[in-house]
Amino acid sequence: MTPQYEPTIPLSEDAAAQGMNLANIVKAARLGGATGQTVLQEVIQLANAPGRDALDALAFLSIARKLLESGIQDVETEVAFNEAQRGMMHFTAFLITRAIDALQAQTGVAAETFTGDGGTIN
Repeated sequence: MTPQYEPTIPLSEDAAAQGMNLANIVKAARLGGATGQTVLQEVIQLANAPGRDALDALAFLSIARKLLESGIQDVETEVAFNEAQRGMMHFTAFLITRAIDALQAQTGVAAETFTGDGGTIN
């Protein structure tokens, strides 16, 4: 039986709170406690969450970078993409990383707080 996930943060929460909730779900999914569908639902909730400050912007960008990195990995093996298209994707990822670096410096919060990848404090 697959465990059912019950959201712990209401839909009206800001992007930072929704991103932290998403990180917990990603961690649970790695352990078999949440499904890919549950993760997708949480990403959609994050996308619809209000963005009010630098921490919310960091949450949005952190998830955007993870999604872009995943797409880049897929594209690297795709013959249909030319070098210019690959370069544009890498440059977009670079700019997102620069924005994340600035927001991490301003907020003192690591991007991984929202992705479930690692630590939470810079």
